[in-house]
Amino acid sequence: MSTGTGTPQSNGFYGIFYVFTKDGYNYRVSNNGNNGMYFTFFVNNNGFLNATTKQPIYKSLDTSRNISNQVQDPRAVDTAIQTTHKIFYTLPATDLPTGTVPAAVSGGSTWLRTPVTALPSVSNITLIGVEGIPGQVSNKGGYVKFNASQQGSYKITIQSPVTPATFTTRILTGAATAGANEVLWDGRDGNNIPLPAGTTPAQVIVQLQGAEVHFPYIDMEYNKNGIFIELLDNNNLNNVVSDIVYWDDSTITGSNAVDRPSPIVNSHLPNGNGLSSRSNGHKYGFTGESFGNNKSIDTWAFVKGLAVTQNSQVVVKIADLKVSQLTVNRGNVLPGESFTATVKVKNDGPDAVTAAPFSFSLPPGFIAGAATFSGNGCGTQATAISYDANTRKYNSVLALPNGCEVTYTFTITVNSASLPTQGFQNFQAGILRQNDFTDPDATNQNPTVLPTDPVYECANNGLGGTCNNLKNVSVYYSSTTPCTEENFTQVFSATNGNSSTFTIPAVTYGAQVDIFTLDNSFAISVNGVDITTQELEFQSSGTTGINVQFADGTNYEIGTPLIYQIEGNGTSPMIRVSINQNGVISFFGSKVSNGPLFPLVLTNGNAANLINWNTGGTNTITVKQSVNGPTRITGRVSGHNIGNCVCYNPANTSSAGPETKVGITTLQRAGSANGNWPMIRQSGHIALESNSKGFVPTRVTTAQLAGIIEPQEGMMVYDTTEKCLKIYADKAWRCFSTPACP
Repeated sequence: MSTGTGTPQSNGFYGIFYVFTKDGYNYRVSNNGNNGMYFTFFVNNNGFLNATTKQPIYKSLDTSRNISNQVQDPRAVDTAIQTTHKIFYTLPATDLPTGTVPAAVSGGSTWLRTPVTALPSVSNITLIGVEGIPGQVSNKGGYVKFNASQQGSYKITIQSPVTPATFTTRILTGAATAGANEVLWDGRDGNNIPLPAGTTPAQVIVQLQGAEVHFPYIDMEYNKNGIFIELLDNNNLNNVVSDIVYWDDSTITGSNAVDRPSPIVNSHLPNGNGLSSRSNGHKYGFTGESFGNNKSIDTWAFVKGLAVTQNSQVVVKIADLKVSQLTVNRGNVLPGESFTATVKVKNDGPDAVTAAPFSFSLPPGFIAGAATFSGNGCGTQATAISYDANTRKYNSVLALPNGCEVTYTFTITVNSASLPTQGFQNFQAGILRQNDFTDPDATNQNPTVLPTDPVYECANNGLGGTCNNLKNVSVYYSSTTPCTEENFTQVFSATNGNSSTFTIPAVTYGAQVDIFTLDNSFAISVNGVDITTQELEFQSSGTTGINVQFADGTNYEIGTPLIYQIEGNGTSPMIRVSINQNGVISFFGSKVSNGPLFPLVLTNGNAANLINWNTGGTNTITVKQSVNGPTRITGRVSGHNIGNCVCYNPANTSSAGPETKVGITTLQRAGSANGNWPMIRQSGHIALESNSKGFVPTRVTTAQLAGIIEPQEGMMVYDTTEKCLKIYADKAWRCFSTPACP
C-alpha cells in the first residue's frame, strides 16, 4: 500500500477492515492513521517465525529485507500450522461458501468461511524422554506430548509445585496442529540450568490460544495513534469481546528514544496481560520515521483456551561409565600365537545402570577365544558375553551399581589361515549408556538418535575432547620377529638416592631400562606413576625383604650371587625392565654377570601398577633409589621403534666382480706370482690380510658417540658400552647385531 511521502506525520491510513480467522472468529481493525508511505501488511496466525523451526517467535524483526524464511508468504497455501487469515472491507457475509474455493494461491484453492469452533482445548498430556523412557529426561531433553482440539499456538509451563521451588519455571511456545503434538524440551529450567539428578516433582501446564491474529507491518514508519484490534462477539457482532493486544520490540535497534513504543515489551510471555488497543495500540513513530523504517513490526491478539495441568515427576539419571583399563600381555605376535586382553569397566555414577551395552572389537585376522567375566562382588551381566563373527565383536549387557568395576579377560589367537595385515592391529573396548541416561562425555546431542554406538556417542557429545567410554590397545603383528632400532639412548649413573630422569620421544615399540650395576634396590616411574607398588628390592639384609624372583622359582642370593656382585653391560645387562608400546611392563634378570636374561616376577606383596603410556607422544621415565646406606646404580635408558632388519645374506659368488687393486698384508705376499693377491679379492676398494692380527675400528663409549660431529651414513665404530659394532644409518647409531633377511 502507498500513502505517499508528503507530510507523512499528518497524513495516514484510517481504513477499517474486518478479519475472519480460520477458526471462525471476527476482528474489527482500524489502522487509525498509521503511515508507512509504501508498506505491506497482511494477517496470519503466527507472525514472524524462527527461520529453522518455523515456530512463532512473538517478536518484531530488526529488518524488512530478506525475511521470506521468517514469515509465511500470504500467497502460499496454508499448512497444518501456518494460516493466512482473510481480510474483508465489511463484515463477512454469513452465506459465504464453506469448504475450499478456487483462489490465486500456490495450491489453487483456499477457504472463505469456516464454522466457529469452541475455545481450543488440550488433553492426554504426558512427559517422555527423547529416547522413549516415560518421565525420564537426559541432557538431550524430553517431549511434552498432548492432543489439541484444533490448530493454534501453545504455551507450555513447566514449574515446580513445591515451596520453595526446586527449579525456575520454564515456558515453551510454538504452533500446535489439530490432533497429536510433541514438543521438545531440553531438560533445562528457566535459567537454562539442567534439572538436578534424581526425581523432581513438576507440573506441566499446557494452554492453547485461539482466534490468534498477527499484523506484520513491513516497513511501517509511523503508528503514532496506535492500531485498534477488537475481537467481536460471534453471537452479536456489534459487541466487542476484547481489544487486548501484545507486542515485543526488544529486537529493534537504531531509533530515537522519543519514537519508541512504551513499553518496548508488551508480550504475553511469560505471563503478560497485554494492553487495550483503544488506549495504546502499539504506538510509535511520534516525531520521526526511525523506529519502523525498514523494520518488520508485529502486533498480535488472541483468546486463551483452558489451561490443563498434569502433575508429574521428572527423573534425571546420570551415570559416568568408562573403560577404566584395556591391556594386553603381548606387544607383538606371530602367526598362530595367542595373547590375553584384559578389560575393566566401571560406573562412576552417581546412578546405577541395569542394562549398559559393552563391546570389545577385534580387527580382521584374529580368532576370538574364551571370554571370562568377574563381577568383583558388585556387577552382573544382564546378558552374558558372546562373540559375533559378523561384526567381530564380543557383546554383553552390564548391570553396574555406582562405583562398581568389573573385569573381562579375552584369549585371542592370530589366525594362521587368514593372517592379518603386517603392522599395528587395533583392539577397542566400549561401554554405552542406557536410553535417556546422561553420560557426561558420551551422550550424543541429536534427539532423534538412540544410543547404539559408543564411538558415535563420544564423537557427538557436544563437548569434544577425550571420552572415557572407549579405550584402544594395539598389538604388532609380523610374520617373523620384528626388528627394532633405537631412537633414543642415554646412560646414567647415580649414587646415594639421586634420581635420573629421561624424556623419551614418541616410539612405536616402547622403551627399555637396562641396569648394569646395582646396590641394592631401585624404583622406576613413568609419567609420574611408579611402575610397582614397592621399590624393587634384591637384598635381604637390612631391608624389608626381597620382593623379586625368577619366574622359574630361582631366588636372589640363593641361586645367585649377591646383587652388588652381579654386573652387566649394554649387550647383557644384569636387569632389564621392558615397556612395550601399550605400556605393558616386563622384568628380566641375569643370574650371573654378563649372563643371559630370564623372566622375573614380583613377590612378597609387590605388584605392578597400571601406567599411562603415551603411544603417540613423549614419555618421562625416572630411575630412583631409596637411601638406606650407600646406594649406587648405573645403566641405560633407550626408546625403540620398529625398523628395517639388517640382512646377513651370503656373499655373491655366482658372478665375477672387479679386482681389488690395493691391499695390506702381513703374510709378505702380493702380485700375480703370489696367489694373485689382493686382485683375487673381488669388488673391494682395499683388502686387509693377516693370520695373527684383527681389524680394530674406532672404539668409543655410548656417551662419546655424541662427540662425533656430523656422522655420515655408513660410518662404523665399536661401542664399548654396549659391546657391539655400530653403523650410522638414518640419523642414528645402531648395533649391527640382529640377523634377518627379506
